[in-house]
Amino acid sequence: MPLNSSNPTFFVSKKSLKALFCALLMTTGGIQALSLQQTFSYIIGAPSLVKYLCKTALNNKSYKKDEDKKYDLDLEDLSSKIKNQIKLFGVSTSEHQCSNKCTPEICNWSRFAQKNDLKQPNDENYPCNFWDNYESYIKQLKEKTGITAMRFSIERALVETAEGQFDQKALNHYADVFKCYIENDITPVVCFHHYTDPYWFAKKGGFENEENSASFVNYCTKVYEAIMEKVFQDATIRNKFIFMCCQGRAPLWLTFNSPEGVAFKGYRQMEGPPADPKKKGLSWVLRVLKNMCESHVQVYKSINKTHKEKFSSLPKPTISLMKNITQLDTANKTWMHTLCRPLTNFICTIGNDIQNECMYNFFTTGEFKTNTPGFIETHKNPDAPKSLDCICINYYSNQKMHLTGRVPETNEEYKTDNTNYRMYPHGLYRAIAEISDRIAKPVGAIKNKDGKPLPIYITENGIATKDDKKRNYFYQQYLGALVQAIKDDYPVRGYLTWTAFDNYEWPKTNTSNKNQSDNRVYGLCTVSKDGKTLTPKKGAQFFIDFAKTIRAHSYSRSLALSNVLKKTTSKTL
Repeated sequence: MPLNSSNPTFFVSKKSLKALFCALLMTTGGIQALSLQQTFSYIIGAPSLVKYLCKTALNNKSYKKDEDKKYDLDLEDLSSKIKNQIKLFGVSTSEHQCSNKCTPEICNWSRFAQKNDLKQPNDENYPCNFWDNYESYIKQLKEKTGITAMRFSIERALVETAEGQFDQKALNHYADVFKCYIENDITPVVCFHHYTDPYWFAKKGGFENEENSASFVNYCTKVYEAIMEKVFQDATIRNKFIFMCCQGRAPLWLTFNSPEGVAFKGYRQMEGPPADPKKKGLSWVLRVLKNMCESHVQVYKSINKTHKEKFSSLPKPTISLMKNITQLDTANKTWMHTLCRPLTNFICTIGNDIQNECMYNFFTTGEFKTNTPGFIETHKNPDAPKSLDCICINYYSNQKMHLTGRVPETNEEYKTDNTNYRMYPHGLYRAIAEISDRIAKPVGAIKNKDGKPLPIYITENGIATKDDKKRNYFYQQYLGALVQAIKDDYPVRGYLTWTAFDNYEWPKTNTSNKNQSDNRVYGLCTVSKDGKTLTPKKGAQFFIDFAKTIRAHSYSRSLALSNVLKKTTSKTL
C-alpha cells in the first residue's frame, strides 16, 4: 500500500543503507546467526526486496493526498446498493474478555497476567458475564442496538481440558449459544482462537512447533461438529439456519483472530505469552505465523470433510481468518521527520512487508515467504489459495513512524484512550483496498468459477473513549469510509465493531500503570454492576441508527425471499 512520502524516489548510499538496515535488524531482534557483512550482502542481493521497495515507493503520493480525508456520512443517503450489500452488521466479543471462566491453572494468558501482576477478567471492575447471561445479552443487543450479526469466541481451555479430552458440557454450551443467535435472527460468527491457549498446549510449545497444529485442527473440527449436530437435530433452528444462509447471511467460521498479533506480541514485543527472552525475534514471529497459517489450511480441509460426511444436506460452511492491518506510515510533523523521511519510509516498507506480505503470498500463491529474506525458510502448501471463502479485516489505525519509533498523536481530535491508536477513518478505506487487491481479487480469480473476488468483512473496528461525542463521530467517519468503499465497488459484505459492551481489555506490561485496561472502554453498552443489564451509550447512537436501518432492510428482503420460496414450494406441490 502507499506510504506517506512527498518524495517517493530517494537515494541512499550503500554504506548508510548497510548501517541503517543492520540497526533496524538489531532493533527488531532480526540478526541472529548472520554477521553484519553477511546480512548486508544478502539483502542487497535480494531482488524481491528491491522490487518490493521500488513498487511501494512509487505509490507514496496517494496516501499523503488523502491523509486527512473526512467521511461525513448521512444515513438518509444510504442507497439500496449499500443496504443490499451489507449482509452482516453487528458486534464482536471474546470469551476471555467478557466472561470470568479462565484461571492461571488452565489458560496461558491468565498465567501470563498473574506472573506480571496484571488484572484478570474476574476483577470487580469488569461485571460483564457473557457465559452465564448469553441469552439475555443476545436478546438485549437485538432489541436495543438492532444488530444482525455477532462474533463470539470459543475458549479452548474450557472445551479441551487436556489434549484430545473434551468437556461435553462446554461443547453443549457453545452449541446452545450458536442456536440462541439463530433463534434471535442474529448471524453467529464463530472464532476458534482469540489470543488465548490452554496451558497444556502452551507447555508443548503452542504454535512454535508445527506438529502441534494437528491438535488444533482436531479441536476446531470437534467444536464445529458439536455445534452443527445440535443445529441439525432441532428442526426449527435448522430451518432458520438454512433460511439465513439463503439470505446471504451465512454464519462465518473463523480460525484465528489476528495471527500476526499473537506472533508479534508473544515473540517480539513481549506483551503476551510466552514472552520468553530466549524466544524473541522476527524468526520466531514468522515461525509461529507460518504454523498458524498452515493450521488454518488444515482446519479448512477438515471441517469441509466433516460437513461432506455428516451435514451435506445443510449449506457449506464459510471459513476464513481475520487479518489485522496496521499501516506503518512516515511521520511529517517536524523538520527531523522530513529529513529522515526516506530512511523511515524504507523501514516502514520492510515492517509492512514482514507483517503482511508473508500472509498475502501464502494465501495467493501457496508460498509463505517475505520479500525481506533471512528470517525464515520458505514454506509451501498449494492448497492455501483455496482455503478462504471470504477474507476478514481487523482495523483500528495506522502508526506514524520516525525511523524505528512510533510518533504519539498530539492532535486532540484524533487522540483516543488507547495510545496505540489514533482516529484515522481513511485508513479503513485503505485497508479495504489493500485486502481487496492482495487477497480478495487474486484468490477469487483462482477459486471462483466466475472469477468474482472474495467477500470482505470488517470483523473488528472501534474506539476506546469515554467521550460520547467522539464515539458518535468515530462511527460517522469510519462507517462513512466503509460506505465509500462499497460505492467504489469493493466487495464489502459486513461490519462488526469492537465491542458489544465494556469488558476486560488486554493490559500492557511495558507501563507502570497496571490498571490501564480500566481506561480503555470500547463497548457500545455499559454493563450494570450485577452483570445483568446492558445500556446503550449515547455515543453509540449513530451506530445503532445504522444497524436498525440495515436490520429493517434485511427484514424486508427476508419477507420477499420467504414469499418467493412459498410460491416455489406451492408450484412444486
